[in-house]
Amino acid sequence: MSNSESYMFETIEQIKDAVVNNNDVKTFTMSDLRDAYGKQRIGKHVAQDISRKLQQNGLGSYPSELPLDQNAQVRLFLLGTPTSDLVNAVCEPGTEGDQIIADAVSGSAVDIIRDIRALVCED
Repeated sequence: MSNSESYMFETIEQIKDAVVNNNDVKTFTMSDLRDAYGKQRIGKHVAQDISRKLQQNGLGSYPSELPLDQNAQVRLFLLGTPTSDLVNAVCEPGTEGDQIIADAVSGSAVDIIRDIRALVCED
């Protein structure tokens, strides 16, 4: 179920506005993204086109390869923000990401990181 089920997004720009207005991160269904892109079906090429359009609008996604299931949930985040840095650090193992996480972790931030990892990196 989409966090945005009571609203139909008509453009990718409206999707971006919703992300920005939600502290630079928001989850949508693929049907939300499909509708905003102006298509009726999701296929491999439509998913790739949506992904390109999101990137052109400064948005990243998790998973990075958009699913073809219209009910699948996709987390979008504004690129170039601390949110983006943290999502990428948690989901893409590496020394640089370790440092970003370590820098972000202090006191209650440990619980926040755990929550983010649980939400973002579901397999």
